[in-house]
Amino acid sequence: MKPGPDSTAPDSDALRKQLILAQVQLMELEDVRDSLRTELASAQSLLEQNRLLTDSALRAHDHTESARLELQEECTRLRAALRQSREQEVALAARFTQAQSSLAERDRTLSDVHAVLAALRNRIEQLEAGRQAIESSLAWRCTAPLRALGRLLSRPGGRPQ
Repeated sequence: MKPGPDSTAPDSDALRKQLILAQVQLMELEDVRDSLRTELASAQSLLEQNRLLTDSALRAHDHTESARLELQEECTRLRAALRQSREQEVALAARFTQAQSSLAERDRTLSDVHAVLAALRNRIEQLEAGRQAIESSLAWRCTAPLRALGRLLSRPGGRPQ
C-alpha cells in the first residue's frame, strides 16, 4: 500500500520543521563554535603571554640566584680576609707590645749608661783637676828636669854609651 498524498504531507511538514530546527541548532552550534574559537585564541594568547612571563621570571630568578651566590662567595672571601686582618692585627699588637717592652728596657739601659757616663765624666773632671793641681804645684815644677832626663834615658837610642 502506498500512502496517499495527504498522509505524506504531515510527515513532510514535520520533517521540514525538524530540518529547520536542526539547521537552527546547527547555526547556533556554529556560533558557539566561533565564540569558542575566539575564546580559545584568547586563552592561547594568554597562555603564550604567561609562558613568556614565566620564562622571563625564571631568567630573572636564575640571574638573581647567580648574583646571590656571587655575593655569598664574596662575603665568604671578605670574612676570610677580615679574619686574616684580625689575626695580623693581633700579631702586630703583640709585636708592638714586645717592641714597647724592649724600648722600655733599652731606655732603662740607656739611663744606666748615662748615669755611668755622668759618673765617669765627674771622675775625669776630678782626675783632671787633680792633675792640674799636681802640674801647677811647686814640686812638679821642680822635678821637671828629672822627668825629662828619665825620658831621655828610657828611650832606646837616648842612653849614652
